[in-house]
Amino acid sequence: TKPAIGAALQWLSAGFGAATWVEFTLALGLSQNETLSASAVAVTAVAVLAAGVAWTRPSTQRLVQWTAPWAAVASLGYAAVVLVALLVDVPDAVAATVATTAWVWAVAAAVSAARLDRSELRVVTVVFGFAAIGLTGWSIDLDAAGWVTWLTSVAAVGTATMMALSMRASSARWVPVAAIFAGGSLVAAGAAAATLWPERQSLIVVLIAATGFSLAAGAATRDRRWFYLAPGLVFAAWAIFATEALGANVQWFSTPLALALLVDVELARLDRRRRGLEASSQELVLVELMAMALFVGPALVQTLSVSTAYGLLAIAQGVVLAIWGTATRVRRRALGGFLAAAVAALLMIAVPLAELVPQFRGPALWAIIFGIGAVLIIIASTIEQTRRRFVEIRTSVESMMEGWE
Repeated sequence: TKPAIGAALQWLSAGFGAATWVEFTLALGLSQNETLSASAVAVTAVAVLAAGVAWTRPSTQRLVQWTAPWAAVASLGYAAVVLVALLVDVPDAVAATVATTAWVWAVAAAVSAARLDRSELRVVTVVFGFAAIGLTGWSIDLDAAGWVTWLTSVAAVGTATMMALSMRASSARWVPVAAIFAGGSLVAAGAAAATLWPERQSLIVVLIAATGFSLAAGAATRDRRWFYLAPGLVFAAWAIFATEALGANVQWFSTPLALALLVDVELARLDRRRRGLEASSQELVLVELMAMALFVGPALVQTLSVSTAYGLLAIAQGVVLAIWGTATRVRRRALGGFLAAAVAALLMIAVPLAELVPQFRGPALWAIIFGIGAVLIIIASTIEQTRRRFVEIRTSVESMMEGWE
C-alpha cells in the first residue's frame, strides 16, 4: 500500500502544481496570448528540470519517480497550449514561442530516454519531434511548396543522423527513431507535393530523397528489404518526369519499370543466397519472366504496329538479356533474350513483305506464290537434315549450359 500511496501523492502534487499555475495566471490578469506564451515556457521548464534530474541523478529512483508525474502533467498542459494556439489566431511571436518550446520538449525527452534507457521515452521523443517539425512550419506559415522544402530538408538531416548513429553500437537503439523521423517527413512531403500537381518537380525531388533514404535505411538497419524499395522509387520519379518531358511513348515507361523489377529480383536472389537458400523461388521466377516480357514485349508489338525500326530496339534488348543470362548462368534469361532477338529479326523481314503482297497483281502475284511454294518445297526436302542439325545445336547448347540454373 505504501508504494500506491506514494504514487498517488506524486500525481496529486503534480495536479496541484498545474492548478496553482492556472490560478497564478488568472491573478496576474494576463491576456490570452500572454497566458499561452507564459504557459508554454513554464511547462517546458518543468520538462527541462525533469531531464536534468534524469541526467544527473539517474540512479536516484525516488527523485526520478517524483519528477515523472510532473513531466507527464506538464506534457498535457503543453498539449492544451498547442491546441488553443492552433484554434485561435495568435501573433507570430506566440507561434514562434510554441514552436521553439516544442523543440526543447523533444530534446528533453531524448536526453531522458538516453540516460534512463527507456523505450517509452524514445516514443515520447518521436511524438514531440514531429510536433516540433509541424509547429515550425505552422509558425512561419509555409505554403505547399515551402512544406515540401522544409520536410525534405528534415528528412535529409534525419537520414544523415540515422547513418551516423548506425556506426556506433551504443547508439544503435536510436536508429529506428531517426528512421521514423526521416521516413515520416518524406511521407508528409510527398503528400504536400501531391497537392501541387500537375507541377511535378516537387514530387520528383521527394521521390529522389526517398530513394536515398531507402538505401541508407538498408545500410543502417542491415535489413535488405529496404534496398528493394529503391528501384521502384527511382522508376516512379522517372515516370513522373517522362510523362511531361518525353511524351507518351510506352518505351519510356516499360523499359525502366522492367529494369526496376529485374534489379529487385537480383537483390532478392542475392539475399536468399546469403541466407543459405536456393537463389530462385517460384514467385521470383514469375516476377522475372514478367519483367523480361515487359522489357522486350513493347518493342516487338511496336515493330508490328508502328515501325520495323523498333525491331532493332527489340534485337538490342534481346541481346542484352542474352548477355545478362550468360553472365549470371541462368538459362531462361539467355534463351529468352535469344528468342526475343530472333523473333524481332523475323518480324523485320516478314512485316515489309506482308505489306508488299497486296500491291502485286496478275503475273507478279503468281510469281510470288510460285516463289513461296518453291521455298517450302526446298525446306521440306531438307527437313530431316535440318532436324538433325537442330538436335546437334540443342545438344551443344545444353552442354554449354550444363550446371546453369
